[in-house]
Amino acid sequence: MGLVIDGKGWKIANDAAVECEAASGFAPVKHLPHFDNLTVIDSVKAGKARSNTYSTALKPLLEAAGIKHKYIETTSPTTIAEFAASLDSTGGSYLFISGDTSIHEFLNGLKDPKHFEGTISVIPAGTGNALANSLELGSVESAIERFFLGKPEKFPIYVATTGDKSLYSLVVISYGFHANLIAQSDTPEYRKLGNERFQVVAKQLLEQPQKYKSKIYLDRSEVPLPNEETSYVLFTTMKMLEPGFTISPEGDCKSLNLVRIDAPDNLMEYMVMAYNGGTHVREKNVDYIKAKNVRLETPKDSVICVDGFILTSDGMVDIDLGMEVDIVV
Repeated sequence: MGLVIDGKGWKIANDAAVECEAASGFAPVKHLPHFDNLTVIDSVKAGKARSNTYSTALKPLLEAAGIKHKYIETTSPTTIAEFAASLDSTGGSYLFISGDTSIHEFLNGLKDPKHFEGTISVIPAGTGNALANSLELGSVESAIERFFLGKPEKFPIYVATTGDKSLYSLVVISYGFHANLIAQSDTPEYRKLGNERFQVVAKQLLEQPQKYKSKIYLDRSEVPLPNEETSYVLFTTMKMLEPGFTISPEGDCKSLNLVRIDAPDNLMEYMVMAYNGGTHVREKNVDYIKAKNVRLETPKDSVICVDGFILTSDGMVDIDLGMEVDIVV
């Protein structure tokens, strides 16, 4: 058996037919390094209800291409972190059928993330799918095709550190409105509402002016950015945090960008602009700046959000390049 792809779909053909299919515009799948030592990690509870991508699409294609693999299906909230912690090798190839959270859990669960030399691929199955959408892998079909025909490129993963606690960030590090929205919606009562909880909590937060004190130092500067009170502080390499929400229009997944919005009484207007192609970054009270590293001073015990997980600031948060990861694109 063999697998052939034409950019619009796949065909599984017997060996004699592969060359014929290739002649008609299909490209035979050739063996690539990231096919070796492959583990498929399927976060079955991620995102919205979905068909079984692994059994109905991916598994038959892997078998047709002759790619041996290990399959892990999540059975608890700690499955991925426990699997990552069990790895003795720094290499390997890991194909996630998941959202961003699962990849975050994997990277932070590794024994020594800085020395991770493996390869990551993603088939979007989460709610936001920031990584997949920012890499233009928004559909299952395009992501599967990219796995079979793409190649790894190095992408930076930043680490947020406050006191003796650190978290590696795949998607976003935030302070102010976004961080408090995530933190306050993460209770048993609100989790029952699903994604609607964010709208409920946002409405409650916006009943009061959104003002948060901070000092932001970029690229080892000893002088902070002007304006020590703002509404929304977010650092990301991504372009989109969810489909259509273009928080950083120049995001390329390789450069860290600061988005800082000072709009205590009308913050939602800027969120609407983010859904309108990211036009908010043109506004005069929005700072949109590239940075290599950051020092963020906040009031003690302030909430910092790292990919949906919460750190409590000890008054100082450092954001630095933590590692580089090969991601198939």
